[in-house]
Amino acid sequence: MEVQAQKMLIIAIGNALRGDDAVAGMVCEALEKEYSHRANFLYVQQLDIGLAESLSAYVAVLFVDASISAAKANINLLQKNSTGSGSRSFTHHIQPQVLAQLVQKLYGDHTTFFLCEIPVQALELSNELSAPARKDAAEATKQIEAWILSQLASLS
Repeated sequence: MEVQAQKMLIIAIGNALRGDDAVAGMVCEALEKEYSHRANFLYVQQLDIGLAESLSAYVAVLFVDASISAAKANINLLQKNSTGSGSRSFTHHIQPQVLAQLVQKLYGDHTTFFLCEIPVQALELSNELSAPARKDAAEATKQIEAWILSQLASLS
């Protein structure tokens, strides 16, 4: 039985003109070629509350983002009612944890949220990934592919 695409969403967060910040988009573009019939993919430079209602339509949402603090690529469940780090100094940008909490408060907790952080170092203006980011992108791609297959198994 094939799972409908609207049950799973993968959101790549990043700016393609800021070096390693483009890593999430690169990873998701590769995965979309293989899994576009089983999951929806969305590419954004930053998250905002305007996404909340559309995210509530999914059973599982995976945020994929570059991280200067991650030691290695990993996927974690975003715990319900956890305290996120809130928004940064800009009011138009919020963290995945905060957006997930907003969706759960406004629309119920039927959506499960995950975060894949990919380690990065070089965030200056550039349209190329650093060598370490390319290596971590390959590992993240493997992990996200395993996550997709796991979600498909649990949703069918």
